Amino acid sequence: MSKNRSVRYTAAFLLLVSFSYIGLLVSGLSTYTSFTNPYSYIPTGPVSSIDGMGAIPLANHTVVFVLDGLRADTFYNTPKPHIESLGNWANFTAVHCSTLLSVSRTGYAVIPSGVNSTESGVISNDVAGVFRADSVWNTTIANSGTTAVVGSDDWNELFGPWLNYSLTFTTMVPNRAVTVINATSGAAVNETLLPAYHDSLVSSYARLVLERHQPTFMLVHFGGTDEAGHENGTSSESYVNAFKDEDFYVGEILDAYEAAGLLNSTLVIVAADHGQVDARPGHGEHGGTEESVLHIPLIIRGPGVIPGVYGASAHQNSIAPTIAAAMGWAVPSDCSGTILFECLNLTQQQEAIHRINLSEVRMTQAGKTVSKMGYLSIYAASLADCAIHVVYSRGNFTGGNWTAAIQDAALAQATAETVLRESWAAKAAEERTVRLVVVTAISAVVILLVAIVIRGPMARARNTATDGLRMLVVVISVLAYFGFLYIGLLLFGWRFSASYFFTSVEEFLVMTFGPTLFAIVLGGVLLLLLLKATNRVSPNKSDMTPWATAFVFLVTVVFLLTTAYFIVDVGPGLLWFAPDADRPIMYFFVVLSYLAFTLFAFLGLLGSTIVSRISRKSPVTPTP
Repeated sequence: MSKNRSVRYTAAFLLLVSFSYIGLLVSGLSTYTSFTNPYSYIPTGPVSSIDGMGAIPLANHTVVFVLDGLRADTFYNTPKPHIESLGNWANFTAVHCSTLLSVSRTGYAVIPSGVNSTESGVISNDVAGVFRADSVWNTTIANSGTTAVVGSDDWNELFGPWLNYSLTFTTMVPNRAVTVINATSGAAVNETLLPAYHDSLVSSYARLVLERHQPTFMLVHFGGTDEAGHENGTSSESYVNAFKDEDFYVGEILDAYEAAGLLNSTLVIVAADHGQVDARPGHGEHGGTEESVLHIPLIIRGPGVIPGVYGASAHQNSIAPTIAAAMGWAVPSDCSGTILFECLNLTQQQEAIHRINLSEVRMTQAGKTVSKMGYLSIYAASLADCAIHVVYSRGNFTGGNWTAAIQDAALAQATAETVLRESWAAKAAEERTVRLVVVTAISAVVILLVAIVIRGPMARARNTATDGLRMLVVVISVLAYFGFLYIGLLLFGWRFSASYFFTSVEEFLVMTFGPTLFAIVLGGVLLLLLLKATNRVSPNKSDMTPWATAFVFLVTVVFLLTTAYFIVDVGPGLLWFAPDADRPIMYFFVVLSYLAFTLFAFLGLLGSTIVSRISRKSPVTPTP
């Protein structure tokens, strides 16, 4: 086989695979920008009512303070005299936020709704549109209450239809010019440009809303901690000071509640949407699964709240149903979380009411999920058992046997949650099996086509191809390439976490091309040196081009196998069952790294061809 023909075949092969990888990249990105869970139970609908059961509210008002991007350790290790001065807090020390993804808008969606991001579809800050699931906002309206929010304009974008009083900011970056948007229900939207944002504005507007309207449910959102963490890191003085400022502003607002005579009848919650990790020196980020990102503070106080430290694992999705229970309402019908019963001083009758409500909601969610999955017949017995426990629970409640009602409702809820858990795992496994079959079939076709295309050239190169020593050199170089690629990942600081993702185009280019270029240069040099050494000790000299193309082919095969593994395991992107983005990010790196490899390989082949042509044209001076 001629050198030029070998190069042409290799270039054609690389081009074919590259186009396929570009398709994988585009389709994979679409799973992020248009994330969809085809088996989501939303909307569950109003499936459970507690009307007429005698629910008695513990609180008449609720205020939730969201301290954006505040790490739990910073919250607990920093003096907070204004928050602590109130005392009587129920302190939940093992609360985590959403893992897919641990970003602001995801937290904004989960906190007032209790809906997991995989169900609601609000998995990132790029998700636009009105929140499509039930939440405390519409629950408040349904119970003849009023709602208010003061904070980022993201809240209005998500929950605008259910906000009676909305004062939001277009940015929460300190000292940056900001527009305040007053979108009070029933009035024209009013926008005011202010010279600089500061968290003190949130406090001022929140107190103004309270004094004028006394909303039933108000959420107050401070952004200073998040911005300070991003700009200076979570170990910085500015990050801690931002939290100290927010402690002061929380105290100001709660003083206003007390002045209005509402504090003793108000449920107060302080929480964060997510934490942060110092992804780079002096620069905080979030989105991944680091403990400092997922672990968030959560403290609750108010009438009927039992003070103390609660160390059991809990989730951010339990905030909304706990609010509903404390207010004497049914939980939001789409909530994925549970009520934090351990901190509420409920009578057995009141606990039974809310447990029955939760069990009916969870049973309906399980039924809708398995129906969409096509598993209704498989889980029919479990769902029937769940329904029986609900009926027993209702019957025991009617008969005044609160203890039995609680037990049956808890069994029904546990059964429904088992169905949800097992059906998710089964459907994910089923889809993996389908992908395995499809990927295997496609791989077989690709291998067959490649074999057909290159069988002629390979036959003509059979004498070279049977050179065991040189083939061993190629294999060693391929293994070394991937070893160098791993070292390159370490040198360039790669971490497969959304918290460490690119923050600029320049960083994207360096982080993508850097490790691959590092690997291909060292791997190529190693191949060249070993082949030269082989030529020196072998009586049969060999041109290096066939072995270079063999190197490219084998590297491509390894990339194809790795890509196939990820497609089978986690899918081509961010699929509905992904618990986090770590493995999808690995998949995207493999795709991008191969595209970078093909670019450098093309350049190498082009350079080899040019050098070869120049060498052929150069006159050879005869030896005297």
